[in-house]
Amino acid sequence: MDSYPAGVYFVQLKLGSRKSKVVKAIKQNPTQINEWSNDNQVTIYPNPFNTELNIEFNSSQKISKINVYNSLGQIVCSFDEIKQWERTNLEHLERGIYLLKIENLLGRQMIKIIKD
Repeated sequence: MDSYPAGVYFVQLKLGSRKSKVVKAIKQNPTQINEWSNDNQVTIYPNPFNTELNIEFNSSQKISKINVYNSLGQIVCSFDEIKQWERTNLEHLERGIYLLKIENLLGRQMIKIIKD
């Protein structure tokens, strides 16, 4: 999908002669995300995680918002006003791959996390 612009797409998958499934695909252009400099790096651990995820960052700015997205691009949980170190309980999430969108005054960063 390199030639397609960023956006939401619906893809039909053929699963044999009689079955098909439509899935939602989200293509993001990495140039649309303002990366933070290395001194504002976010550390997420453990990754993969079971129930709790630790979020640490090196910045004088507070993280204003964290959204957790599932593979369909839906927000499954959200956190506001995160301190420089925070332990978040995500045991309600099912096993799988999720995307954290972390925002503060310096920009935003996307981080992939895996729940075991």
